[in-house]
Amino acid sequence: MTDNTLAKRARLSVSDWISASMRLLVTEGPTALKISRLTDALGVTKGSFYWHFTDIAALKTALAEHCEAQQRSAADHVRELGAIPADERLGAMVDYFSEPHRWTAEAAVRSWSHTDKSLRTAIADLDRHLYEAIHQTMLDLGFTGDDARTRASMLLYAGIGYLHASDEFGTPDADTLHRFVTLATTR
Repeated sequence: MTDNTLAKRARLSVSDWISASMRLLVTEGPTALKISRLTDALGVTKGSFYWHFTDIAALKTALAEHCEAQQRSAADHVRELGAIPADERLGAMVDYFSEPHRWTAEAAVRSWSHTDKSLRTAIADLDRHLYEAIHQTMLDLGFTGDDARTRASMLLYAGIGYLHASDEFGTPDADTLHRFVTLATTR
């Protein structure tokens, strides 16, 4: 369903505006988050926007809260992965985080976080949970001390690097990421 079809179907909800904002954030970046861009994308008037939000700052706050909730959900998922066997755990993390929609959304949110403190905090929390989960997995795989910490850091930093470099070098496919994990866990 297109944004215009959605707008004609029924009165837009806050969720519809958040979804349209997220699409703009992912495709064009945070500077595209403007009332006129959103109303054009949804095929509605500015009055429709003001029915739900007092101004663009209110919409950005709602979108940031949505993104923060997504980051918390990802951190919860990472914690849940601790229940699966260590030799499968890192692969499950790769599969979860390399899903194309999640990958592009994560890259966009991380880019936006450079100008939004609450998003920076949510991302830092997720990164801390990821590091802890990867480190614990390394310990569970039999790596110890500095070796476990170094491998966990390497995987976390590589993942963040892949996110930031994907615009220039392309998004790595899941197979490439799995091979990287294999290299990082080989003795």
